[in-house]
Amino acid sequence: MKLVYFFYFLLNADYKKVWQSIRQQRKNHSVFKMITDSLWCSFYYGSSINDYFNFLFFEKSKEERSEFATTLFMYKFHKKLNNKKFIPKIDDKNKFRKYFKCKVSPRC
Repeated sequence: MKLVYFFYFLLNADYKKVWQSIRQQRKNHSVFKMITDSLWCSFYYGSSINDYFNFLFFEKSKEERSEFATTLFMYKFHKKLNNKKFIPKIDDKNKFRKYFKCKVSPRC
């Protein structure tokens, strides 16, 4: 299962931001190490490649990395706890406003 998400993360990474992050950190960290480590973290911790740089995983120990709510963790969390019938109402902002208006606004 992790392998599927690993490839999903590879296909959907924001490579413009990834390369920007690599360029910013290359003075302090090996580019090769950051790339291989980000791939490893994606597979092992379920982090997206963007998570790797957003959470500064290249500066974290294995123990610290395991404490983060990575993209895969959050996906599984939301999938388990969200009622599937409400997902279309949450994904669409107009449907969300209409359905939850009285729950989020003092003016109904």
